[in-house]
Amino acid sequence: VGTYLVEEVKPAPGYTLTGASLIAEDGSEIALDEGRYIGVVRKVGDGVHLTYGNLYTMKNTPIEVHTMAVNQKDSSHYAQAGEAVTIVDTVTMAGTDCERLVNDNGEWDYIKYRLKGEVHDLETGELLASASKDFITDDFDGHVESLKFKIKDTSKLAGHTIYVSEYLYSYVTINEGKGKKHDEETLVACEDETIFPDLSDGIKETQRIHFPNLSTTLLNDANQTHIADALGTLSLTDTVTYEGLLPGVEYEIRGKLMNKKSGQTAVDQNGNAITASVRFVPEESAGIEKLNFHFNNPDLAGETLVAFEELFEGDKKIAGHEDIEDEEQSIYLTPIKDESETPKTGDVNNPLIWLGLCGGILSGFIGFSLFMLRKKHSS
Repeated sequence: VGTYLVEEVKPAPGYTLTGASLIAEDGSEIALDEGRYIGVVRKVGDGVHLTYGNLYTMKNTPIEVHTMAVNQKDSSHYAQAGEAVTIVDTVTMAGTDCERLVNDNGEWDYIKYRLKGEVHDLETGELLASASKDFITDDFDGHVESLKFKIKDTSKLAGHTIYVSEYLYSYVTINEGKGKKHDEETLVACEDETIFPDLSDGIKETQRIHFPNLSTTLLNDANQTHIADALGTLSLTDTVTYEGLLPGVEYEIRGKLMNKKSGQTAVDQNGNAITASVRFVPEESAGIEKLNFHFNNPDLAGETLVAFEELFEGDKKIAGHEDIEDEEQSIYLTPIKDESETPKTGDVNNPLIWLGLCGGILSGFIGFSLFMLRKKHSS
């Protein structure tokens, strides 16, 4: 440990040989001739650290990270609750940084960076997943890295939004001696308004993944119940309650009626699938839309029909409510009464009429016989 004379013969990228300085042990600086440095050497563990410096010539712009988080399944900003999901976050670096340092061998080496990411529930703040990655680069501005986050249990995320936060560190590995080392990290940029508002400009839509939620209630317009008469034209309304949508974005709800017994799409009397749809642009993330089903098919008498709903943004399905056992989505069509079992006046071919007629004649004959017997006895 002591004072050493260091002369630079080739500057690092982005640096010049001018502006060298003398750094005394008390921290004071004295300008020196071009290319000459006096550094302070201090013992650290089994090695030494040499402190010296010069002027940085590249334009000093703020270091930033910009993220784009998508569902790996379809590259969208949506996912379905109840399914395991993998989020891929692509991180683009911006700005300039000192990309090289002197390594332990006295050679120029690249700065080591560490990218750390976390996924949180926006509503509850719960940490859902985390990941990290180390990298070096010779071109920091525009450099791209990506992190993957796997979330196995999303059953509680229906109607919620999650977001990805990214933190960029530079770090050096400190040799403590006796085989011990540790990394000293310095946060240089992040994209997380909730924790470092001074280092970011808010949670952007590109950082978010939405878990839309649908719930439905299907009723007969005639009586506002889950029972309907299969005769004539039926009018059913499915009230769809949604959560977790983006205001100002156009969506479409597509519905169809399923035959619970067969598990197939129900059809009208012409054999066409019974469907309905509605397009809408929500003003808020949660709201209500209604779908109307109009059809005629007496052959469905005695069957239970169940409404299945799917939510689309463009051509991408982003949510659905398809539960064949859900009673709130169901309508029971009452059987048609078989009028052939009821005897009609003038129907001579009905055996019940003849049976009744014979019974009446027999009763009359027995009654008349008893009357005559009593009369004879009294005489």
